[in-house]
Amino acid sequence: MEYFTSIGFLVLGVILYSLIALNNRDFFHPSAVGAFIWFLTSSISLYPGFYDWSIQEYISVETTVSVAMAGVFFSVPAILLRVNFKEVLRARHSDARIEFGAIYYTFINFFSVLTLLAFFVRFEGQLGSPALFAIGQSIDIKNNVPDGIPILHYFDYITPIVALTLIYEWFFNDRVSRKRRIVIALYMSFVVISTVFYKVSRGEFLLICLGFVYLLYAKSVISGRRVFIKLFLWIFALLVVVVLLGVLRISEQSRVSGQFGEGVGIVFSQIYTYFSFNFQNLNALVVSETPHTYVWATWRFLLKFFYAGDFRQAFDIVDYELLFFNAKTFIYYFYHDLGIPGVILYSFLIGSFVELVYKVSVRDIRFVLVLAVIQKPIFFLFFGNYFFGEFIMVFGLLFTFAAVFTMRCRVRGNAFA
Repeated sequence: MEYFTSIGFLVLGVILYSLIALNNRDFFHPSAVGAFIWFLTSSISLYPGFYDWSIQEYISVETTVSVAMAGVFFSVPAILLRVNFKEVLRARHSDARIEFGAIYYTFINFFSVLTLLAFFVRFEGQLGSPALFAIGQSIDIKNNVPDGIPILHYFDYITPIVALTLIYEWFFNDRVSRKRRIVIALYMSFVVISTVFYKVSRGEFLLICLGFVYLLYAKSVISGRRVFIKLFLWIFALLVVVVLLGVLRISEQSRVSGQFGEGVGIVFSQIYTYFSFNFQNLNALVVSETPHTYVWATWRFLLKFFYAGDFRQAFDIVDYELLFFNAKTFIYYFYHDLGIPGVILYSFLIGSFVELVYKVSVRDIRFVLVLAVIQKPIFFLFFGNYFFGEFIMVFGLLFTFAAVFTMRCRVRGNAFA
C-alpha cells in the first residue's frame, strides 16, 4: 500500500504543478513549485524501500491524509484565481520604472550598516578562522559557529533579505550609477563570504540564490527574453553548491551521512535525511495522539511574549525529534493545534497569502521582491514553517514589505506609492 501511496503522491504533485503552471502560463508559479516539491519530497519519504528500519517506521494513514490535504489546500487559491502571468506582467510593466528615492536609500543603507555591525560583533573572535576551515574538527562544523547576539541577531537574520533588496535595485533601477553598482557588488561579496565561510549556512545561501533566480526570471519576463536554459543552469549550480556545503559541513561519521553507505551514498544520504525525517517527526506526533493545543502551538511565536513561565510545558507543546534530526514539516504545529482541520485551514491561508502577493506583483512590480524573499519558504514547505514559525521570520517579512513601500512604481505616467 505504501508503494502505491508514494507513486500517487508523485503523480498528484505533477498534476497540481501542471494545472497551476498552465492555467497561469507560468512555469515558475510559486504555488505550483511549492505543491510539486511538497508532494515530491513526501513521495520519497513515504517510500519504504529507502527506510532504515532501525529508526524509521511506516507513515500512518492519518499522517498521509494530513500531508495530502496540506498540499491540495495550499494549491487551491492558485487554482481558483488564475491570471496570464507573463502576458499581464509584460503588458503592465514593459515600460515600468521603479523610483528609488531618498527614503529608500536611507532605509536600505541604514539596515545594511546594521547587518555589517551584527556580523562583526558576532564573529569578532573568529575573523581569522572561519568555521568552514574547521573541517574534521567536529561531526558538524556548524557547532563552531558562535551564537547570535540578542537584538543584533534580527539584523543578522535579514542580511540575505537586504542582499536581495539590493539585487532588486540593480535589476530594476534604470538610473543606478556605476559607483552604486560597485557598492552593491562589495556588499554581495561580503554576504556570500560571511554566509558560506563563517556561518556555513545553507539556509541563508538558499534564500539568496532562490530569490536571485526568481528576480532574474521576473526581469526576463518583463523584457521578453528567453532565459529558461540560464535559469536551469543557475538552479543546477545552486543545488551543486548546497550539496557541497552539506558534504563539507557534516562529517562522514554523522548519522545524517550514513543512510545509504559510503562514497556517493553520503551525498544521497544527506539529501534524503534532510527532508524525509521531517515527515517521520510529523508522524511521531500524529501516532502519539497528543492532545490538541488549539492555538498555542501555531501562534506561540507571538503568545509566548505574554507568558512569563515555561511556555511549551505549560501548554503541552511537544516536539518529537528523530534522534539527530529536530526539523519538522510546515504543518507540524498546525496538526498539533487542531489536527487535520488545522492542517487544511492554515495550509489554505498560507496558499492564499502566496497567491495574494503573486497577484499584486502582476500589477505592482515592487512586490516581486516579496515573491523573491518567500521563495525559500515555498521551496522548503517540507522542512518547517518559514512564513511565521518564529517571530524572527515575521520580522524578515515585515522588513521586506517596509523596503517595498520605500519605493515608488510608475507605469505609463501613473504612480503607485
